[in-house]
Amino acid sequence: MTRFGITTCLVLSVLIIASCGEQMTVTKGKLIDQGAPVRTVSSASIRSFSDGLSLYRADKLEAAARYFHQSVEADSTNWQAHYFLGLINRKQFDEKAAVAALHQALTHAPQDSRERA
Repeated sequence: MTRFGITTCLVLSVLIIASCGEQMTVTKGKLIDQGAPVRTVSSASIRSFSDGLSLYRADKLEAAARYFHQSVEADSTNWQAHYFLGLINRKQFDEKAAVAALHQALTHAPQDSRERA
């Protein structure tokens, strides 16, 4: 990986991590944050994201990536799934895929910080 590529990936990661400071709750297909508007997400996307997150935390990255891809297929605006795909790609040294996934996460992330997970 080139020095420029590492820097680009790290900058995107920092931008996204900075936007992830608040907690969200998933209730009946809706992401809910205190004081924030409710955004409806398909239950298939939520299930896949949740399964992927569990696998990611267990460091089972390839399996987690499959679930995050399923989550994005069910809801292409699920920025959290794009974000974790970017992290997985970065850990697997796939710079182009990491930057693309993190770019998608930034594209779909809510502008209002109250809506961010």
